[in-house]
Formats: sequence, structure tokens, C-alpha cells
Amino acid sequence: MKLVVIAIVASILGFLEARFTNLPVLAAIGIGVAGGVVWTALAFGVSRWIRRHRTLDAANGSALAVALVATMLLTPGLLLETMMFPTADAYLTMIQSGAGSGTVAFYATFNPLTEWILVPLALYFNWPHTGRRRVAIAAATVYYLERASTYLYFAVQILHWQHTPKTPDLLAAVDLWLSVDWTRMAVDGLMILAFVALTFLRPRHPTPTSESYA
Repeated sequence: MKLVVIAIVASILGFLEARFTNLPVLAAIGIGVAGGVVWTALAFGVSRWIRRHRTLDAANGSALAVALVATMLLTPGLLLETMMFPTADAYLTMIQSGAGSGTVAFYATFNPLTEWILVPLALYFNWPHTGRRRVAIAAATVYYLERASTYLYFAVQILHWQHTPKTPDLLAAVDLWLSVDWTRMAVDGLMILAFVALTFLRPRHPTPTSESYA
């Protein structure tokens, strides 16, 4: 049952990512489903292999890896909106000029890395420690909800701005986006702190292997 849930969530995430490639909806659904099945199969195989080597060091290391990469992803956006392009007009001008295109490779590398590998590993390694499981689940849930909001609103809006003439209505939409984005960054900050906090929680008695994640 756990693998079915994982496959469904992975398929939805894959679909949300694929829909930004301008593919037909049915193709994006196919990619999402295929990606979810393949990822789940790989996760199951890897989990069986590393189950015997699960340690507290792996639990701490995976949580810190998420916090580190998430911080690397959060910092550029924070700097752009607070120091370089703090107004709606300046931010829109930057987006429409293509100046931000240089960051595409950065985000295209580290976002999937965090979504598909680092956060699942942090969940997996911290799952057996009952003193950490709830915090890990809460942090991962917040993270994936934030990613869903990005694919459903934040990224969609930016793509729309690139080919839309600058008007007062568009500037108002950008200003709203920037205001709401502060909430997204605050949520990211809380998620990062939650993963760091995992390393300070002393594990209780481990649960049986049969209850492990994946």
C-alpha cells in the first residue's frame, strides 16, 4: 500500500514538471505515470539494498543534505527580491529581458534532485526512528505542498509574464506574486529548520524493519 501511495504522488509530481515542456496534456500524463512507476521501482530496489545499512549517521546526513540544498535554492530568490529587483516593475523587466535564464540550469538540476532523491532519502532514513518520524513527515509534506504551489501558480505566472506586454494590470499581478512569494520563502525557511531540527532529536527505539519507509 505504501508503494502505491508513493507511485501516485511521484506520478503527480512528474506530471506537474512535464506540463512545463509544452507537451500535450496526455503526453504529460504519460510521462508522469511512467516516471512515477520507474521511480517507485528504483526506490523499492534501493530500499531493499540499503535497509541493512541504515544508520543514525545516514538519517542525520540526509536531513542536512536537504537543508543545505534547499538553502541554496532559497537564497537566490531572496536576494533577487530584496536587493536586486525589489519592485514589481524591476522584477518584471528582469524576467522579460531574459536575464534570469542563466538560472534555469541551476534550478532544473537542484529542484529535481531535492524532490526525487534528497527528501525521499531523508524520509527513508529517519522513518525507523520514532522520535523523528513525525517531524520528517511534516517537513516533507510542507516541502511538497510548496513545490505543488510553485508548479501550479508561481512558475506558471513567470512563464506567462515573458510574453505579455507590460501594463498596469500585469504590474499589479507581479506585485501580488512578489507579496505572496514572501510566504513561500517563509515556508521554505521553516521547512529547512525542520530538517535541521531532525539532527537534534534523539531517536527512540527503532521500529521493526517491516515498518520501514518504502
